[in-house]
Amino acid sequence: GQKEDYRLQQEEIERLNERARESKAKANTGANWSGTDNDKFLRGFKRDRAAGSSKVAKSIEKRIEQMDKVEKPVERKPFEILIKAKDESGNMLVLDEPTNHLDLEALGALEETLKTYKGTILLVSHDRYFLETASLNEAYLLSDGQLTKIPDYKDYIKLSEEKAQKGNAHTRCVLGRLL
Repeated sequence: GQKEDYRLQQEEIERLNERARESKAKANTGANWSGTDNDKFLRGFKRDRAAGSSKVAKSIEKRIEQMDKVEKPVERKPFEILIKAKDESGNMLVLDEPTNHLDLEALGALEETLKTYKGTILLVSHDRYFLETASLNEAYLLSDGQLTKIPDYKDYIKLSEEKAQKGNAHTRCVLGRLL
């Protein structure tokens, strides 16, 4: 009865998970589809999930089949584009949030590519770890419309912390006098 239904449900979930892993593996080999397709997939899945759990398995099954049928030209991953750019003539890379949406393998490839790049790199990023590990000869901070040269990102963090501590100490002193 109930145990058998549960077992069948678990088997179905495992089968769907396997299909999802296969589709992901296919995507990682280059047969992936655009972010728009992924967004549509996720919106549809969330909508179906909100409608009731009985539709979830059918929804996943249908969307995995859609993923398997999609035939689009292979899209280059961001780090592959960087590697190609490194090998072509040119002396400047402009990177705006380059670590967004990268898996660990792609992130490692990006870091290695940037370490060996001989030209100028204009890098905009909020990824603190990436900024700490990037090999930068010069670093600038754009804040409140002013561009300031900083020794490197680690020094910037240290200076920011010191400035914050001084500001906090000054604030405590002023508040202490007011109380």
